[in-house]
Amino acid sequence: MATKALRTKPKPELMAFGENYGLVVPTKYSEETHGLFNVLMAADSVATPMIFGMSWRTIWLCRALAGALFVLRDKSTGMKLRYRLQIEAATGIALILLALRGSITPWLFERLYLMIGGGMMIANALMTQVES
Repeated sequence: MATKALRTKPKPELMAFGENYGLVVPTKYSEETHGLFNVLMAADSVATPMIFGMSWRTIWLCRALAGALFVLRDKSTGMKLRYRLQIEAATGIALILLALRGSITPWLFERLYLMIGGGMMIANALMTQVES
C-alpha cells in the first residue's frame, strides 16, 4: 500500500482577548457565545432600569448601551472581532468611571448597577477567543 502525505494547515491558536494583554482568564469562549452574552446584557440593560424605577438619565444611558451591544454583536459591520472587543472593553471602563464619579446619577443603587454592568462588559470582552 502506498501512503500519501497529507498537508494540513495548522489551526490558528485561539487565545482569549485578555490573554493578549497578559491577563489570565478563567474561561474562554467563542464569538457566538460572546454574541449571546451581549444579547442578554442588552435585554437586562433595557428592562432592569424600568423595573426598578431608575432615573431617566440611567434609563437612557442603558438604552444607548443596549443599542451599542447589538451593533457590536453584529458581524456585518465590517469591523474585526478584536476591534469590536476593544470598543466594548473601553465602553465598560468608561461606564465604571462614570458610575464612580457620579456623573450620571447620585443614587448609590444606580451607580452600583452601572459599575456591575461595566464590569460584565469588560469580562465578556476579555474572555472571548480571538486569533492570535
